[in-house]
Amino acid sequence: MLEEYLYANLIFWGFLAVVGIVSFFVCGGVWDDVWSGVMEFLFIIIGGGFTLVSALDCAYERYVAKSQPGEKKI
Repeated sequence: MLEEYLYANLIFWGFLAVVGIVSFFVCGGVWDDVWSGVMEFLFIIIGGGFTLVSALDCAYERYVAKSQPGEKKI
């Protein structure tokens, strides 16, 4: 179960890296305040939020799985 969340996060962070590279060239290919702001938004807000939600979802699934031992999760 934990591996699935790890793979999902790796894929999403890879996607964010591709978006970051594309946005670098779309913003003119220079390291300026606009590109720095885009990177902060992508990696801190979007990436951090996705990782936080994944961690909370994993913890919730573990808690629910412990509270209902006879049922299988799909």
